[in-house]
Formats: sequence, C-alpha cells, structure tokens
Amino acid sequence: MVVMKTPDGSVMPMMDHERLLQTLSPALSDTCRFGLPVDAPHAQWVAHIIQIGTCRNELNAARYIDLFLEHSECGAVWLPAPEGKGRSANSVHFARINDHVLDSKAYGIVYAQHARFSRVHIGFVGEHEKSVPISALALIGPTTA
Repeated sequence: MVVMKTPDGSVMPMMDHERLLQTLSPALSDTCRFGLPVDAPHAQWVAHIIQIGTCRNELNAARYIDLFLEHSECGAVWLPAPEGKGRSANSVHFARINDHVLDSKAYGIVYAQHARFSRVHIGFVGEHEKSVPISALALIGPTTA
C-alpha cells in the first residue's frame, strides 16, 4: 500500500500510482484542451496530480473543492478556475474541482513549471458555503501524457 505523511506526522493511504494514472488517463491524454499557454514550450511544463486526502462524509456534503495556491509560477490547471479572487494578496484561486470521488479522495491535475508551492490552502464549498479544511495534500509527479 502506498502511503503519504500528513502534516501532523501520521500516514494516510493513497491510491496506487499506476492505478491513479489509469483512472485519470482520459484527462492526461487531453491536456492541451485545458489551457496550457500557447507560447510556453511544452517541455518546460510538467503535469502533477494533486491528491487531496479527506473524509468521505465531508466530500459528500460538498459540491466543489476550492484550491488556493500561493505561488508565483502557477501555470494552467486541469479544470478552469471560476471568476474570483484569492483569499489573500499572495493567494491565487487556482481551481474549482468537481467532487468526484476515487478511493474516498478527490483528484485534480495542476500544471506548473515548479512543483514546489510555498503554501497551499484547500477549502470545501458546499451548500453552506463554508470552508472546511482538508487533512492532507500530496503532489504525485511529474507525469507525462
């Protein structure tokens, strides 16, 4: 079983890397549709799969997951972000990901020139429009289509 360390030092099971790639292969094989900059050399961009670990009950109560990344090198994202501003001057509202569930986790694909984000904020937006913190986040990558 593949595991990742959470911020509090415990471990959390993750979907096997190969199985995850197979599950997401339709999106990975069609990356150019999702907004890679035309003037950016393809070789400079790496696809990273974001795995957001959380509890199934929270996912079922939410319609979307909002992803906020604090990073100056953010590129394109698998699902387009809605109109709106980040939560702080340094935060970018980077994605609104549908709450599809794979092994009780939500997945999205982010494209960035560098995988290291200075800070990540994730929040649920559901019926109550209240942000709910998620337990952990892992970047699996780089991957290629």
